[in-house]
Amino acid sequence: TFELYPVGKSSVSNDDVRRGFYTSAVFFKRNKFAVLDKGRQIIIKNTQNNILSVLPPVHNTNQIFWAPNNMLLLRSDDKVYMFDPHLKNVTAQATAAKVKYVVWSPDKGQSKVALLSKHAISVFTKKGLKSVCSLHEGSRIKSACFDEKAIVLLY
Repeated sequence: TFELYPVGKSSVSNDDVRRGFYTSAVFFKRNKFAVLDKGRQIIIKNTQNNILSVLPPVHNTNQIFWAPNNMLLLRSDDKVYMFDPHLKNVTAQATAAKVKYVVWSPDKGQSKVALLSKHAISVFTKKGLKSVCSLHEGSRIKSACFDEKAIVLLY
């Protein structure tokens, strides 16, 4: 589920709040967000909660993550896909099972992405989702971040 609250008003009534019941929701532009419905369709909406477009299911997607440059990172059971909602196509794909969290590097182009699962972390380039490295950890990985040199730190 999600709720949109208007910012800047002195008080917010229940009539101002916009709600939706979906499996996943993420902003990818300043005034647009994508939601994943139970039929695994990707629905593009604006901040007034109006439907702008409905995209058919893409490779059995079960989670949506934010990606730089107005893109979406789509997760299926064993892969992730870089998806351009404007062109409505997959631009890259990578094998990564059961991704729970996504962390982008803080450099100017956000050139790397770390995909975290319960016991593994995989780092890929943004362009083409090419594998940089992969690590399997015996204990549960809770989070990760990149330092200023784009080196991954695990927690």
